[in-house]
Amino acid sequence: TTMDSTCYIIAARGAKAQPKITLDGINLIPIITAKNKEVERTRYWRISQRNNHKAMRYGKWKYLVDEKANEYLFDLSTDPQEKINLKDKQQKLFSDLQAKYKLWETTVLKPLPLLTDK
Repeated sequence: TTMDSTCYIIAARGAKAQPKITLDGINLIPIITAKNKEVERTRYWRISQRNNHKAMRYGKWKYLVDEKANEYLFDLSTDPQEKINLKDKQQKLFSDLQAKYKLWETTVLKPLPLLTDK
């Protein structure tokens, strides 16, 4: 992800991130060079320049909010096309992921406003 790119570039240059800045990615060099296996982790992202999508991946689960503020929960191990919304059947998990996403959003910069042609 682009979040990992920042950490990777810093590590490749032998630099260190500023302590005051929290990076939400990981250094991929140990994984690329096969020194480490890929690690399981929660991934968060948002798209705000075309559509306002917010999402997170937590193991096999994906939490998604679309541009109309509709919310979804998908089990990507059984539904890779994201057709079956499980938010009502998995209410506790849905609420937990929703809260985790909102907490993550408080730790990152707000998206830049979309510039439109006039």
